[in-house]
Amino acid sequence: FGNPSDPGCRVPFALSRNGETTCLHSGSAGILTGYSQHEHFGATDAGVSIGRCNKSDGSYDFVELTAPTPGTANAAPKVGAVVISEIMYNPPSVPDSEYVELLNVSDVNVTLYDPTVRMPWRFTVGDPNDPTTELLLPSEAPITLSPGQRLVLTRNMEAFNWKSRAPDGVPVLAWGAGWLPNDGDTVQISKPNDNGHWICVDRVVYSDGSHPAFGQAADPWPAAADGSG
Repeated sequence: FGNPSDPGCRVPFALSRNGETTCLHSGSAGILTGYSQHEHFGATDAGVSIGRCNKSDGSYDFVELTAPTPGTANAAPKVGAVVISEIMYNPPSVPDSEYVELLNVSDVNVTLYDPTVRMPWRFTVGDPNDPTTELLLPSEAPITLSPGQRLVLTRNMEAFNWKSRAPDGVPVLAWGAGWLPNDGDTVQISKPNDNGHWICVDRVVYSDGSHPAFGQAADPWPAAADGSG
């Protein structure tokens, strides 16, 4: 791995901090023999490893880990400091009042802006590389979440305030154009790196309870959220 003097090295290589895809193939005498596995990973901070995390539905994700553990069992998945804590994708009676809530689960203040690269964090719906909805959080007056504090992102501020209204002290931002599709999609909060790429802080792939993912017998998401809150 990046070491041409190693006896096992044929072609030195490295992995991009901006993300890419790795592949593992079986072969004999230079010919592929059938086994193949590949995984895509996104941009990461320096010193952070990504590991396979098996989920209760039998599928898995590759996520950031709390510590690098080469040659031993993976450490626990890294959670936070900011997570997507609530999704209202199909609110009853007032569709424009849909929202996503973020929560600082750490014990330190988190500013949703990187002063080094002068870029704010980003909220997206859909493929993060080609999102159907995108909101860059404020740059002129960056939002700082204290431990346990929440931030609400909504499609329409007026509709949200009429239907729900956040408690005093909870900031609310509107993303404007775009929707949270009612049959499911991907929502993600990301922070910028110093090379024009986005590092995933938290991602949720939600559903309406009737779209089982590949390899699943059933969709574990509650169907009641689709139109009932």
